[in-house]
Amino acid sequence: MARILLSAAYVFLVVILTAGCVQEQDVPQASGKQLSNAVHYSVSMGANKNLAKSDADGADRHYEEVQPPTGTWTDGRGIGSAIAAGYKKPCEEVSALLHIIEPEKAKGIETRTIRYKLTERDRQGQLIRGVAEHTEHMDLELAYSNFSTKLPDHEGTYYLLTVEIMDGNAVEDTVLSLLTVPVQKVEAVLKLDQTTYSRSAKPVLTMLNTGPAPLFFGLDYKFERKEGDDWTVVPTGKNIGVEAIGYELAENGEWEQTIEFKHIAPGQYRIGKTVNGQGTSIEKTVFAEFEVR
Repeated sequence: MARILLSAAYVFLVVILTAGCVQEQDVPQASGKQLSNAVHYSVSMGANKNLAKSDADGADRHYEEVQPPTGTWTDGRGIGSAIAAGYKKPCEEVSALLHIIEPEKAKGIETRTIRYKLTERDRQGQLIRGVAEHTEHMDLELAYSNFSTKLPDHEGTYYLLTVEIMDGNAVEDTVLSLLTVPVQKVEAVLKLDQTTYSRSAKPVLTMLNTGPAPLFFGLDYKFERKEGDDWTVVPTGKNIGVEAIGYELAENGEWEQTIEFKHIAPGQYRIGKTVNGQGTSIEKTVFAEFEVR
């Protein structure tokens, strides 16, 4: 049997979605309780503090029973592909597609069998069981072949989705991807480097992923002041935008961000960040409290 080593090219600690900067603009001041020139904003792009690994990136996984991709059909033969990959939720629908891009180069594809498979794997990539399988031939009139199925209702597991182009029993080319379904739980802790700051300081935030699902979040944060038993948003003299960047933090990972505030009135405050669990529907906001003197 052929053996294949697959390392998914996945950036697991910092994923840049879009880049851009919002121009700063004057915004109305809240009345009375803050100084008119109070300002707070992010002054760093954030940084990874350790080398925690994501399940979707990295551990070298061996798929002993899978024919390696050859590019026979998908590299220069007029056949394109699209396939689900990355983090998924239990019961989520996943799909794979082959389509004819250049009919003249794809001659003969109609005689090939297209075999789709979804198999469950352990963390090292070893086969546990087959989940779904389907075979068909390319429809030349529609110029595509596709397959979709729902993932089982399991958490903390892995799947391999494969598309094999076959001539008889011989596999000529393969398209494949790893799917990760994390445990449906999000646990995060936000810490500060101090508990007390001056009115003009640069607090350092540290986000820790203490749960099983990878976290996704941005540079934005909540800045609130305690007023009696309530927390109210701290206004600023400028609305200072930050780059639209998203970060992913693997299990046991740590991420650091520095913010700055100037002329903040003394009192009790808290900073919060909202995180989403990758491959889950869970969103939560975590806070760290501090005092300004």
